[in-house]
Amino acid sequence: MVTLTLEEAQHSLNSLAERALRGETVFIRIEGTEELLSLQSVAPDLPPNYLAECYGPEEVADEEYLAGFAPKGLAT
Repeated sequence: MVTLTLEEAQHSLNSLAERALRGETVFIRIEGTEELLSLQSVAPDLPPNYLAECYGPEEVADEEYLAGFAPKGLAT
């Protein structure tokens, strides 16, 4: 595990991404705030329809409804 400031992370994003892909969790501290970002790899071999098997139609409908209120054009 490694913890960096945002400025440090911006200068070494390629190596941080490689570390995350190897399974290491990377934390990025936003100076002057309580905010802490994490960079980690997501398993690439999720089974087909994984989310549909985990969540029912009501949960999916709720998420889609709430997503309609999210700011447009921002990655989460």
